Amino acid sequence: MKKIILTICTILALYSCNNNEDLYDRSSSVPSLSKNIINKSGKIDGVDYTFDNVEVNPNLVILNSKNSKILSSQAEMSKGIFRLEVLSEDLTKELISGNTIYLITDENTYIKNITSVDQSNSTYNLQTTDASIGDIFKNGSLKISLSSTEPTVNNNSLKAVTNSFDRDYIFKPIIFDKEFKFDGISFNPNTLYTSALSIKLGFTNTQKFPNKVEMIYQTNLSINPHIKFEKAINKKLKHDFVEQMPNVILDQIKKIEVGINIPTGSFLGDIPVRISINQINFPTELEANIQNKSYLSYNFNRSLKIGFKYCSDPNEKNTFIYDNSVNHVNEIDSDLIGEATTNMEISIIPNIKVFDSNLIDINGKIILGVNTYNIGDVNISQSPKSYSKGHFHSSALFSFGSLGIPVYSTDIFKKSIDLWEIGEFERTINFSNFIPGNASILPCNGLTSYGYDVFLNYKYPISGKLISENLEMTYDVYADNGAILELNKKIKIYPKDITANSFKFPMCIPFRKIGLFNTAKTSYLKNITIKDANGYVANGISDPISDILINEIKLTR
Repeated sequence: MKKIILTICTILALYSCNNNEDLYDRSSSVPSLSKNIINKSGKIDGVDYTFDNVEVNPNLVILNSKNSKILSSQAEMSKGIFRLEVLSEDLTKELISGNTIYLITDENTYIKNITSVDQSNSTYNLQTTDASIGDIFKNGSLKISLSSTEPTVNNNSLKAVTNSFDRDYIFKPIIFDKEFKFDGISFNPNTLYTSALSIKLGFTNTQKFPNKVEMIYQTNLSINPHIKFEKAINKKLKHDFVEQMPNVILDQIKKIEVGINIPTGSFLGDIPVRISINQINFPTELEANIQNKSYLSYNFNRSLKIGFKYCSDPNEKNTFIYDNSVNHVNEIDSDLIGEATTNMEISIIPNIKVFDSNLIDINGKIILGVNTYNIGDVNISQSPKSYSKGHFHSSALFSFGSLGIPVYSTDIFKKSIDLWEIGEFERTINFSNFIPGNASILPCNGLTSYGYDVFLNYKYPISGKLISENLEMTYDVYADNGAILELNKKIKIYPKDITANSFKFPMCIPFRKIGLFNTAKTSYLKNITIKDANGYVANGISDPISDILINEIKLTR
C-alpha cells in the first residue's frame, strides 16, 4: 500500500556583505562629458551586474573629495540644503539652477535638483528639491542578478547551513536535513533550496520613473521528506519551521539588509544598492488520523520562475512571468494506516532599493506551498488500498515606486499544478439525526425564507477523525403542495460546536408564499448530498436507529 504526505520545509538564507566605502571619499576628478556612457559588467559580493549603454545626463554634477568639501550637516542635507567649499574651478561652472547634484556619503545618497545658488567667495549655498531617475540617466539599462552557488554536502545539516554563510555570496543554497519530533510524529523535511533574484531597469531622459522594469524571482527545490507516526494519533498541528533555524541564520534573514556597491568606473563611482528580506516564514499544517504505526516518504524536484515586466509605453503590454516545471516525482513509499493531510507554505518578502534611497523602490511578496492528501488501508477486512494526491500552489505580488509614489503593482495572482494522484480509495461518510432547531422569527433571506440552526451527527470510517472545517451541501427544497422552491441548491457549510460525532451549522430555508400576507408553515428537504474538502461523500441522511436513508426531511416554522 502506497501513499504520501507532503511537508516541505525549505529555508532561504540571506547574507550581508556590507561595503562602507563611499563615493565621496573615493571618486576621482570630474570626468569629461565625452565619457558619460557606461558599458560595464561584472560580479561583486555574489551579485552580477550589467550596464548596457547607460548614458549619464550631462547636467549631472558629481560632488566628490577632489572637487568640493561638504560643510552641511546630515540634517541640513536631508532638508535639501547643501553648503560646500568648491575646490575645482570646473565645478563652479556646473553649480547652476536646473542641474542635478549627485553625492554619496556614509549615511545617505543625495540626488537633488538645484533650485537656487548663493555664492560667497568659494563657498556655495545650494537649495534643492528631489530629483528623479531621468535626471541621472538619459537612456540605457541596468541589470542586477543575485544568484546562488552549488550546495556542499554535509552530514550535519544545521552545521552545513551555518557554514554556508561565507563572505562571497548573498543567496546561498540551504540543506535542511534534520529530524523533528513532536506529539508522536517524527518529521524530516530533507530539503535542498536555492534561489535567485534578477532586476532590470530601463532609463529615458527626463522621465521620473524607469521606462522599463523587470523583476524575476527563481527557486529550485529538491524535496525528500520522511514522516513517521509512532502510534495511533488524531491531531491537527500548526508549526512555523522558521523557529527551528539557528539564531545566526534567522538574524541574517529577518534583520540584516545587504549593502552592495556596484562599480561604474570613475564617472559615477560605486552605485549603492540595498537588498533585504523583510519577512520569511515556513508555516506547516498537518492533520493526522492514524490508527497504527505508519510512515510516508517521497521524492520531488521542481523549479519556479515568477516575476513581472513593466513598460511605460502604452503600446507595450505589461506582462506577468510564470514558469513552473516539475522535474521528477518518484513513486510514493508508505505504509500508512489511516489518513494524513499536509500543507506547507513559504512566504518571502524581498525588497530592493537602488541608490540606497527611495528613488527606486522594488518590492515583492511570494508565497509557495504544497499540500497533500493521503489515505490507506483503513479497513483491514478489505484488500489493502491507498490513495495519494499532491498539489503545488503559488502566488505573488510585485510592485515598484519612486520617491514614495507607487508606480506599478501587479494583482496578486494564483497559479497551481497537480503534482501527482496515485491509487484509489472510496471515501464515504455517514450523516444522521438531522435535527433543525426552531425557525428564526425574522426572515433570513427575502420575505419567505427562515433560518435554522441544524444539529447533525456524523461518522467517518477512520476512528477519531473530526469533521472537516468546511463542507459543501447540495439539496432540493419542496413546498407543502409539492412545488419546487429550490432545485440543486448548493451551499458552503462551516461547522461549529464540533465534537467527535456531531456539529451544528445554519441553514436558510424558503417556504411557499400564500396570497399577499401568508406563508406556508412546512417545507421539505430532499436529495441531500454532503461532501468534505478531502472528497468524503454522503448521499443522503440516515435514520439514527435503522441506519436507512431518509427520503425527505420536514421543516416547520
